[in-house]
Amino acid sequence: MYNLPADDEFWKNKLHFTRDVFTNEARETISKLKITGDQVDIGERIRAYKGAVKSRDIFKDFYKGEEVQRVLVCGVAKPFSAWRNWISQNPQATNEFLKSFKSAIYGVMKNGYSVDDAKLIALEVNLKKVPSVF
Repeated sequence: MYNLPADDEFWKNKLHFTRDVFTNEARETISKLKITGDQVDIGERIRAYKGAVKSRDIFKDFYKGEEVQRVLVCGVAKPFSAWRNWISQNPQATNEFLKSFKSAIYGVMKNGYSVDDAKLIALEVNLKKVPSVF
């Protein structure tokens, strides 16, 4: 969400979860990870982090914030869902996750629980359309 521009449609939602609300909720995370500018490479910021608190715990605290939870628990079906927004803007990464998740679940069900291959057909996923770049 940090990398979304202030005029992005995501910030115009029925929950009044604006860019300002987000940055207020993320204030501690932004400070601890020393995030500056309009864009962030979160992986780079996590690698550079040298604080006493685990980065996982920093993000957990942010994730549990009241305002953040309102926009996360609204469900993927809502047009202002943070998850739906990320999925629509990152179809390739979404597809990679879906394939990896399917493979992991398939392996657990087949090898760990001896579920028949015919029953595992239910694990098929609908991949997102990835726009062609020409």
